[in-house]
Amino acid sequence: MSRMHTEDPPTRYKKSTISEKITPLSDGIEHTFLQWSASIRDRLVVNEYHYLTDVSRRALIWGTTTGLAKTYLEPQYLSAMHGFRSADEMMDLLGSYYLTGNETEQARNLFDDLQMVGKGYASETFPEFKAHFQSAAITGQVSESEWFQYMWNKLTPQFRSHVAIIENQWNGDYQTMDVHTYDGCSKGVSVEADSSHTCSVYPNHVPPQANDAGAHEDHSPSILRKLFQEIDRNDPEAEEQWEEAMKLQSDASLEENDEA
Repeated sequence: MSRMHTEDPPTRYKKSTISEKITPLSDGIEHTFLQWSASIRDRLVVNEYHYLTDVSRRALIWGTTTGLAKTYLEPQYLSAMHGFRSADEMMDLLGSYYLTGNETEQARNLFDDLQMVGKGYASETFPEFKAHFQSAAITGQVSESEWFQYMWNKLTPQFRSHVAIIENQWNGDYQTMDVHTYDGCSKGVSVEADSSHTCSVYPNHVPPQANDAGAHEDHSPSILRKLFQEIDRNDPEAEEQWEEAMKLQSDASLEENDEA
């Protein structure tokens, strides 16, 4: 007896698993309209085959509103004569209540006020602050070409001093600054960076000169330049060396000032 051959239905008919639950929109304060509308948009993209009709899209919006938001929608949504003609119409109505028209200006003001110290971020590491900075820059519609200078100005003086020796390698490029700062200087470095976070250039944490009794470390510019040239920045294990080299350069500058 022959078996009936079965095939999976074409992919276009398969419905994807519903993505994570959408937090309902209510007063737009704790969960904002922009956050909610982004979740709606993502759901309609990820699970588009669940919402092929406008009726299903309108039902999604209705089902993910509560409280004040549902109050705004209810009269027209339940009206047989004046009901919504599309999901976009529902979104536009909600937007008219929740969007004031000056969101970009407000976001830019928040970006301008952002600093590495203050606003509750005093214990941030550089990667944590970078995440706040980039989010605020995007929301405030700051041109990406300006990110480097803004980021540099928003860092604490202590942190700028900590990374000043490699600033010229960034060439004013925010993305390069991001990578080098994270790789070389940010692991475990809080906002108030100090020498306690500095690692040794040498694997055994003892400079060669220290092995000789009475020897004096040479921090002259030529020695330091040679040291930086010998450090392979592509070597993951060279991070500690780079960190210590930066400290030596800082110490050398202090010694020169004292002698002067």
